[in-house]
Amino acid sequence: MRTAPDVLDHEARVAFADVCTSLDLPVRRDQHDLFTLDVDGRPVTLAIHGATVVTPERVDSLTRRPSPPTAVPFVVADKVLGDARRSLDSVGWGWLDRRGRFHLRSGGALIDVDIEAIPRSAPRRRPSAALASRGAQELALALLLDPDDPPGVRAIARESGFAPSTISRTLAELRDLGLVRADGRPVIPDLFTVLGEQWAPRWTPLARRIDPTDPHLLEIGIDVRDTSGAGAAAGDTRAALAWGAPAVASSDAGLSLYVPDRDAADRILERWGRADPPSGGVDRIAIAPVPSVVVHRFVRPSEAWPVVHPVVAALDLAADRARGHQILDAWTPEEQRRVW
Repeated sequence: MRTAPDVLDHEARVAFADVCTSLDLPVRRDQHDLFTLDVDGRPVTLAIHGATVVTPERVDSLTRRPSPPTAVPFVVADKVLGDARRSLDSVGWGWLDRRGRFHLRSGGALIDVDIEAIPRSAPRRRPSAALASRGAQELALALLLDPDDPPGVRAIARESGFAPSTISRTLAELRDLGLVRADGRPVIPDLFTVLGEQWAPRWTPLARRIDPTDPHLLEIGIDVRDTSGAGAAAGDTRAALAWGAPAVASSDAGLSLYVPDRDAADRILERWGRADPPSGGVDRIAIAPVPSVVVHRFVRPSEAWPVVHPVVAALDLAADRARGHQILDAWTPEEQRRVW
């Protein structure tokens, strides 16, 4: 069956971005689906076209495709055969042969390298699978925390500790899955919904309640008065209540406390014990699924513990299939755009 041209072009852009990432070539994509690549220290704008097989006889029709006058045309094809490679080069086109070759000449610079084969028949991942890794979840959460003015790749990488290439690659994939707009803003509520499918903190119930004024907290590095850096933060229902969610629960309900790392979790369990068997209404702890959870912490007048961002509290509620979605449907948080 013949593949539609727009589908070929879409798959070509995905493949081009993936190859640039694998080659550590800095690349940016704009809202017009043009790519800017750093070639020998200077930016080169590329217009990507998709094709199946490029033969010498088909080069002429291919090169009649319109491209912006400021952009270098570039074709991604299943095969670029024989003299077609030289013909494309002679008319200023770059090309990527999915069998394993990348070629681009711009000015006096030349990129001509072997790459891993990327056959077009490879199935695309489901949206939820794209958010299976911690790096992808960190990116998605960062976009949802500030949906109108999201941070850039390097800012997210710097705060989270993930490599910029990891964040950039995931951003491109989320964009191609329709979860992020070309300008970097998240698609609401789609990105929240997909992230919620992967949101699964591992909660451990405690044998005794934790008092936020207990001096032993300071001994293990938890200062509830200092929210300037990463630390412990209440999540789930207590946090949602603190942000004005219409949840049916009291402010002294069981605490769901996020902690920054394994060391803090182990020291809390050593001091307060693990509930065995677990029971309802007890305090519980979980290591933050991603760093942002315990970096962005807030003091609220109705809660003795610092609380997570309302988006994190909403993700916690969404994981409760029985009542979470009912609460979310009726909740527009204070001081935060609703993203669900």
